[in-house]
Amino acid sequence: TPIVTAAVSKDLMVVVTDTLTGCVSELTVPITVSDLDISVTDDFTVIQGNSGTIEVFGTDIDDEILWSNGSMEVEQEVTPLETTTYTVTVTDPNGCTATAQVTITVDVPRCDDEAVFIPTAFSPNGDGNNDVLYVRGLYIESMELVIFNRWGQEIFKTTDHRVGWDGTFNGEPLSPDSYAFCIRATCINGEENIRTGNVSLLR
Repeated sequence: TPIVTAAVSKDLMVVVTDTLTGCVSELTVPITVSDLDISVTDDFTVIQGNSGTIEVFGTDIDDEILWSNGSMEVEQEVTPLETTTYTVTVTDPNGCTATAQVTITVDVPRCDDEAVFIPTAFSPNGDGNNDVLYVRGLYIESMELVIFNRWGQEIFKTTDHRVGWDGTFNGEPLSPDSYAFCIRATCINGEENIRTGNVSLLR
């Protein structure tokens, strides 16, 4: 029972000699070296409730595929509720196997003040840096931002987080000051964030 190491597929010859009669028998033993080499989708992140596609690469039509969730497909769409690692095992017709893993990180939606973010100051001076005041957040489904001056006059309003305040009122630049804001945001998990505060306009 010798151990054979082979870099490529080839046939080995085994010669058996009967020491009493001198009879010789020759046997051919084929050695198959598998070229099974697989890879999978890179790790990625989804928001909880969303789906993602995972796929194994480098398989042949005769290979057997088995994912840790029971799927036998090359490609599948999954919707994990929590961060999950999927392992795939591929077996070729020679019985050789290879495994690979892909991890999907599940990002749980939030609606706190960090998830619905507005800066404490901005500088609409035309330098291309922090010129417009936006509400930022990955999980915002709908929102309303209202800006007031120190006398309670509404000077800006938007319901689109892609539309920000450029520090003007009626087309005229406003002077540096502290302005009040009110945010009402609804996030994709159904939670609301309603709050007021102040933002400094700097020039």
